[in-house]
Amino acid sequence: MHIRYAELNRPELRFVGEDTSKSAIKRYWLMTAKALEAIIAANQKDRRNNSFYEIMPSPTCTYASSCSACATKIERFGCRAYLDIEFPDPCDFDSFVTTASEKLTLGEEIADLFADFLARQYKCRAEYVMLKSHRPGKYSWHVVYRTSREGKRILFRNSLTLLTAMKEFFHQGHAKPYLYFDTNEKGETSEKNAIDDSVYSTHKLYRTMGSQKYGRLTGPFVHDSGALAGFADSLVLQPSSGALFFDLEEAQSTTKIFPKHCKKRPTPSSKAQQGQAKRPRPVASGLLPIFSKLSLWKETFLFIMKKFPSLEMQKVQIKSFERIYIPLDRDNRCPLKRGGGKDGGHRNNHCCLSFYPRKAALYWRCQKRECRQLGASVLLPFPLPLRVRWQQLFARKHTIECRRE
Repeated sequence: MHIRYAELNRPELRFVGEDTSKSAIKRYWLMTAKALEAIIAANQKDRRNNSFYEIMPSPTCTYASSCSACATKIERFGCRAYLDIEFPDPCDFDSFVTTASEKLTLGEEIADLFADFLARQYKCRAEYVMLKSHRPGKYSWHVVYRTSREGKRILFRNSLTLLTAMKEFFHQGHAKPYLYFDTNEKGETSEKNAIDDSVYSTHKLYRTMGSQKYGRLTGPFVHDSGALAGFADSLVLQPSSGALFFDLEEAQSTTKIFPKHCKKRPTPSSKAQQGQAKRPRPVASGLLPIFSKLSLWKETFLFIMKKFPSLEMQKVQIKSFERIYIPLDRDNRCPLKRGGGKDGGHRNNHCCLSFYPRKAALYWRCQKRECRQLGASVLLPFPLPLRVRWQQLFARKHTIECRRE
């Protein structure tokens, strides 16, 4: 594709990737924005899925030694600021405020926050177009920004200069409220952010309007909000003729804003120096004594253990007052009954529960990769007396009186 682009010397052509399998094997195209729009429309008319992506040209191009395609591309196209926002539902946000927020409003909240950052940090006007592709179990938005200064378009030279701006955005702490914890199919918990920080590195792909992931029940990205002049206006790469550029250095290509260095397994002597091995999160250790004193807590887990007798109480993780994570490492049943074993179970999976005390809601989720990709969970109803008591507990109010001297 790179060599062919250099040979054709047609400024209007773009790099486009297309998924051809669930394993993300790509077919690569050179086409104009109009041609891409026409193909997407034709596929939609014939009820065929679209899985097209913009490919970001890079100043550190992998093929720079053999051709100048990316360098030429960067001369012809500038890069708009863009965000990829996504998080699962339910989501274990670290911030109590974010947890209590209406999840459908978070996309617009983050988009406005980044627009204010661009305007304040780089003295420009920032407006955005928002696309959405929600599905059961997951929220997803793509946001593309139109930036201007004194009426003139202003662009980033490439995705690595935009990465410099994103690093500043994260370092100032704006993204901190959207940190959450996710558990993979192996039961390992990792720290993530609703703002995907991996989409700015070399040769990254950004899914277009009207496209969805191959073979996934995601649905295509559709227009959600913001003025949209047409399909080409939703794209990140824009012709640079007549545009200004932000005066920013290129960041080193990385898929993480805050790289996490691997730590060597501590030796017995180093463990002694550290005092203790890995400790539980402070929030969990602080809330467990509070919950464990409630008779309601004990009655709730008696009910849960009747349905899940293999539950191990020492593994229960109290993430916050709002969410309790319950791993079921010895239970290979599937709430969706998508397996081939007894009662629709799998042979090599496990499952988990998420308990939301305020709503007295208990969700059962399968940890098998295929089931996780569906993003689905099953709501298990509590007995009415238990549900009412949890709701009353969180709705209870106390008057604080000041003692007069």
